[in-house]
Amino acid sequence: MSVINRVLNDIEQRNEQEKSAQGYEPVQIKEPSSIGKWLVVLIFLVICLSGASYWLMQQSENEEQTSVAEVVVKQEQVPNSDKPVGTQEPKVIAEELVKNEKHSEAEDIRTPEVLESEAKEVVSAVVQTQEKKPKEVVADLPIIVEAKPNDIKARTSKEPVKQQKLSITPVKMSTTELAQLKLTQGLKAQKVGEIAKAQEHWQEALTLMPSLHDARVQLAASYFGENNVQKAIVLLSDGNKKYETFDGYRLLAAQIYYQSNELDKALLTLSSPYLDSDASTENLTLAASIAQQLKRWPVAMANYQQLVNRQQSNPQWLLGLAIAQDAQQLTPKALQNYQQLLMFTRDQGIYNYAQQRINALQSELEQ
Repeated sequence: MSVINRVLNDIEQRNEQEKSAQGYEPVQIKEPSSIGKWLVVLIFLVICLSGASYWLMQQSENEEQTSVAEVVVKQEQVPNSDKPVGTQEPKVIAEELVKNEKHSEAEDIRTPEVLESEAKEVVSAVVQTQEKKPKEVVADLPIIVEAKPNDIKARTSKEPVKQQKLSITPVKMSTTELAQLKLTQGLKAQKVGEIAKAQEHWQEALTLMPSLHDARVQLAASYFGENNVQKAIVLLSDGNKKYETFDGYRLLAAQIYYQSNELDKALLTLSSPYLDSDASTENLTLAASIAQQLKRWPVAMANYQQLVNRQQSNPQWLLGLAIAQDAQQLTPKALQNYQQLLMFTRDQGIYNYAQQRINALQSELEQ
């Protein structure tokens, strides 16, 4: 079989050389009359029996076709054959052999001399091919193994892979920072409706820092929201005793009393803010409004006077001051504030009321 393969390869190489030199043209390949052991028998029969009949020669050619087909089939079954790169496939070679054999059958009867010369050419070609062609070595196909980068690093690196660990370092907070944190946590809990949890956070904040006024105010307001007025007042009173300069506790307590319809306690809790020049505007406004409702005109006038001194163009405060003066029959002062009110108010109702009181007071003065 190896001899046949070499003969076919040599024929194919010669065909490729002719194609490269002359261009592609179909070449009729004349296959030898026999292959392998039948080749020797055919040569012997051609030399000795040159005058054999046509029927014997045709039978010999049929046997030759069968042997060539078997060789081609066996060649297809052998993996990694000695076929060089660029050679034709076995199926193509078999087709060409069959085509040439059919062509040879269509030819006329060849003479014994022609057959003898063709046999000699085939023998010489086989000998030359065996001498020139070195022994081919079939190389094993390489096996490709894909490796992941992590596997390669793990194999090549002798040192073990260090795994990073998450370390948590505790942060030390001051008392003030921790109290502020509790205040913030309480506000967040209040937003989501967790009032009990919010109160717990605010109580913790006050324990850490009693001067944290926002925590006390928020906690007292939450108690009042639960209708626990007494608990809210106690908390605010305690804060007011400890921090008398802080006005927020008095204001919140007065608002709680005011909402509870305890106006006297509300006004008493405010502690006459008009006497304090540093009192907040909210404290003065609430005290003046409560005193006006209680018809305590001197207290109402004192608080409104403080507010007008801070902002003379405020219509609400001018109206309250004029009413308090008018109620105490301080006609000249009331008339002056009513007239000033007409310059700043944009409310038609207040304007009409102030104009009526101006007319009435002027009439009283004329009389």
